[in-house]
Amino acid sequence: MIPAALRLFLKPASLIFLAFLQLSSAQAHAADPSPALLADAFKAVALIDDAENRTNFLLLIASLQAKTADFAGAKKTADSIAEANRKGFAYAYIAIAHAKAGDMAAAKAVLGASPDPSSQSTFYESVVEMQAEKGDLKAAMASAQQVTDPFYRAHADAHIAIAQAAAHDLPAALKTLDAIENPRAHDIKAETLVTIALAQIKGGDMAGAKKTIDLAKTEAVKSEFMLPLVLTKVVVAQVRAGDSAAAAASAESISDPENKAMIYEAIAQAQIDAGDLSAAKSNAAKLKGTRYEMDLNLGFAEAQAKAHDSAGATKNLDDAKATAAKIDVPLLQSFATARIAASQTRCGDIPGAIQYAHSLKNPEPRASALCAIVQTLSRESAKHP
Repeated sequence: MIPAALRLFLKPASLIFLAFLQLSSAQAHAADPSPALLADAFKAVALIDDAENRTNFLLLIASLQAKTADFAGAKKTADSIAEANRKGFAYAYIAIAHAKAGDMAAAKAVLGASPDPSSQSTFYESVVEMQAEKGDLKAAMASAQQVTDPFYRAHADAHIAIAQAAAHDLPAALKTLDAIENPRAHDIKAETLVTIALAQIKGGDMAGAKKTIDLAKTEAVKSEFMLPLVLTKVVVAQVRAGDSAAAAASAESISDPENKAMIYEAIAQAQIDAGDLSAAKSNAAKLKGTRYEMDLNLGFAEAQAKAHDSAGATKNLDDAKATAAKIDVPLLQSFATARIAASQTRCGDIPGAIQYAHSLKNPEPRASALCAIVQTLSRESAKHP
């Protein structure tokens, strides 16, 4: 919820941005939005002139209403969307929420009322995911036959492959992935193989994981323009498998400096997560002056806070704040201040995070930072009730 006192100082565009930021955060962290947050969202929608942005906002609201079992409200929101295809997505989200609640009859009724037949693929891909996660491969394979769109079918088959690997049937998982007919699904295959490899690492099968990672990298290379994004996931698996040298080789295989920096940032963050701060600092040195430097500062700060190195954490937070202060685009600065305030809160320095937020002169970044503190505290309290 946007604090009432802040609303007085925010321009309409800022209200829209903050409401969208909070709704997106709730969706990303699987959190239920409060009634007050949804009320803010509807007020923001009324201020949006651009039809496409308004539709995207309404889709997000409908999906979150359905998630909180406000099916009537979700349908009303969905019906306010003019374009049939986008309205179909909203209906699919409502049907998915019914299915997750165990009411397939209601789900199919909503799906049957959808104005767009393609929403069936969206729905059944999620059903396959639910069934695969439960280990019901027979049902998942049957549901996959209802997915006619090649993009969603590739995702459905990926869910099945992950479940097969979890059931210790890696040959079947690889066969399922090989059978994907979509020629543009190499990124999906690569990401699925990374997921399988991470499960192998967790289970202690390092040798098997490295073989699976090699397969993932082969698929990633075939993914053409998606290669840099897919490689950020491959290198994380390589680091977790204890092969930072292979991760660096993956980064060096990219010629574009911006994409290479993005991959090195993923490597460094993975090394921070693994507790190898020395290796992470070496890679972080390659990113000086890039847009990835600030997020690495925050990663180091949180790791140092956990290790009770308050001086190191403070230094990295201060460096991140200095970087954010140089951003001259209000929207981008608001994203940055939110990440900083959330990170400082996770470091345990709540008073410092609040002080930082109040030190920001522009209302949008200030409001963004304060909202991030509240959201982070809420998520942390949910983790440790």
